[in-house]
Amino acid sequence: MAVSFCVLEDTKKCNECGECDICDVNRKKKCDNCMECIFDMESRFIKIDDVKKKKQ
Repeated sequence: MAVSFCVLEDTKKCNECGECDICDVNRKKKCDNCMECIFDMESRFIKIDDVKKKKQ
């Protein structure tokens, strides 16, 4: 089994805390891919370098 690393802190192993699923615009909700963070491009930038799916 391969070791997963945290997408927010690349030196930390993923412990499935869920912090990476928190909305950047409203920290009280889980990201629902509304894209509000993308539309506010003057102050927010993201780079997606990998997409991982949970095994079902």
